[in-house]
Amino acid sequence: MAVTALILATALQGAPLWTDAPDETFADGLETPEARAFDFWLGEWTTNWRPRDPDGLDFLAEGSHLRQHVYTMLDGKALVEFGEPLEIDPEVASGRGISVRYRDGETGEWIMVQNWPTAGFEGLAFTDQLMGPALRNRVQLYSHDAQRSTPDAPVVRRYTFSDIHDGSFRWEGASTADAGNSWQTWTIIDLDRIAPDARPLTRETGWPGQNGDLLCTTEPHGAFDGLAGNWTVTRTLADGRVTTGRLEAEKMLDGCAVGGLMTMDGHETLLIWSWSPILQHWVQFSLTDVPGERHSYAVARTGGEGAGFHHAPDLVIGSWQANFYDGFRNFTPSALTRWRWQSMTDDTVTIIAEMRADAEAEWIQSGTYTLSRSAE
Repeated sequence: MAVTALILATALQGAPLWTDAPDETFADGLETPEARAFDFWLGEWTTNWRPRDPDGLDFLAEGSHLRQHVYTMLDGKALVEFGEPLEIDPEVASGRGISVRYRDGETGEWIMVQNWPTAGFEGLAFTDQLMGPALRNRVQLYSHDAQRSTPDAPVVRRYTFSDIHDGSFRWEGASTADAGNSWQTWTIIDLDRIAPDARPLTRETGWPGQNGDLLCTTEPHGAFDGLAGNWTVTRTLADGRVTTGRLEAEKMLDGCAVGGLMTMDGHETLLIWSWSPILQHWVQFSLTDVPGERHSYAVARTGGEGAGFHHAPDLVIGSWQANFYDGFRNFTPSALTRWRWQSMTDDTVTIIAEMRADAEAEWIQSGTYTLSRSAE
């Protein structure tokens, strides 16, 4: 039953959306220097993504310029970054993305999950993950081997955050195709803080990275757009117990995803739904505010009404040497927990939670989630 509660019983909170109070106090275990190693990134930033100079040894002084908004959330457990163009053009879809970072209490390493779709890019949705240590005022994160040039030659990415000062830092992106014997740096990013606090995420101000549905305009994208708004969540377990909560969700990434926060049982959960054209599956990303609990995935072949999201614990990165990409591409549901989106209307969503003893057993209904649209 704990697994059943994980993805839908951790939830999306009310307005303002995804920002903790400026004078916040963190949950137990999240106030240590190790857990706050990424706090240098909080606020609003301009970023200069500098490519290599094709005629020289260094990198160009000027590249692509973006604006990034970085918040703490989930009681201080995670940082969320939204990126968007520095100058917003309502007719142009480009340079929009989101990343989520948190420290894994079990390994002591930082985990980064991201989705940066651009026009024409077929991404991995929120299964693009990196992890690594924070040491001596420097953070290095390594990707899993999903980014591979051939089935036998994984290409591993490395993100290095260094030169960290009050109001600026440096971010380098590099790759290796020979297990780290050599690295090719493909970008250097200079970041400068322009505000100590990112603007609040509210329905009135809109979300960074959502400037209309300009990126993902074709099916199957959009199947969960109807989740945008405020919802009352009623969970009825098989034994008759009833719990209520709240979900507030919005479209994001110019139509490429829907996400938000749910509150239930005294906890908050970040939930994001996005289609991955590479993997040909819907991906549901989930991260709860429970200290020490890692993020979770559920995947479905179809979206909207009739979708069946199967819990996929093997998709969570365990090290930068994780190897699950081929298995995921050929995914066949063997999960022990799933959520069936039985019905979706403008005002009501019904989701059936089911469990089974093993991959060959029959599914048994363990609960029902009813989402009712709220005017608040």
